[in-house]
Amino acid sequence: GFADLLKDPQLTGDEQALYISVIEQSGQRMLNIINDIIDISKIEAGQIDVFPMPSNVNAMIDYVYSFFLADAQKQGLELRIEKALPDVEARIMTDQNRLTQVLSNLIKNALKFTTQGEISVGYHLIDGDLQFFVSDTGIGIEPESIQAIFERFAQGNLMLSKRYEGAGLGLSISKALVEKMGGQIWVESEEGKGSAFFFTIPYKRV
Repeated sequence: GFADLLKDPQLTGDEQALYISVIEQSGQRMLNIINDIIDISKIEAGQIDVFPMPSNVNAMIDYVYSFFLADAQKQGLELRIEKALPDVEARIMTDQNRLTQVLSNLIKNALKFTTQGEISVGYHLIDGDLQFFVSDTGIGIEPESIQAIFERFAQGNLMLSKRYEGAGLGLSISKALVEKMGGQIWVESEEGKGSAFFFTIPYKRV
């Protein structure tokens, strides 16, 4: 529809820029949905793989911070990070691409459901595992929805699904990836006060 509107020779420069921006954003959303559907298809076919390699978890935390900082600031949110280990101890064997994908999925959700306050991202070393967290001061999750939050095509606050865009695949994909990496994922939330997602991976130092 917006591509058709661009054909109007009477459009102002500002109108053209607005329509192009809408097209770009819609294209990116479509690409994200396609990628999620491909991942879900691989997961259900048992073809999802992880490829451990020497990785620095501190560098990954810094990366997602830099990547999402502008989005957080645009929404008036503070983005905080917490790194529990010095760089020399933060080098482990893991699939850094999949780990970054999980962190990114959780941060995207936090940005989607948080209108004020802050989002925190980081990890701790607990009982031989790295326990990552993404917490927010957003709308929280209804108690009756928490059990379904990791199911395919589900959103925590089902009544709000039309207001908050998304196919409801990100958490399901994240759960499958975390379990493939040898960990587990869970959420703690209070409606109206925010949510905290946690997941673990083995701490295998390089």
